[in-house]
Amino acid sequence: MSSPALKVTVNVTQDDIDNGVRVCCHFCPIALAISRSFPGEEIYVTRHLVKIRRSNGLKTLIANLPLHATLFVSAFDDEAVVFPITLALAFEEATR
Repeated sequence: MSSPALKVTVNVTQDDIDNGVRVCCHFCPIALAISRSFPGEEIYVTRHLVKIRRSNGLKTLIANLPLHATLFVSAFDDEAVVFPITLALAFEEATR
């Protein structure tokens, strides 16, 4: 990752949690929340990072998830009760 970071604040709401799909990188609550900032883009969330494949020919964006988001993903996927959170993400363009 080489370009300056694009900083985005993401609010994961109760609606995102209610509509999120467990163990689904494209439709988990965090992916749903991020999609409001990047409409029409392919969002991919793992337990450690977020990838956004942009449809306009620009480079893919990548951001590491903060620890509280990693714990959120694990808890949600493990069917634990989770609550709305706010994430500060710093996206950079992928070099490949």
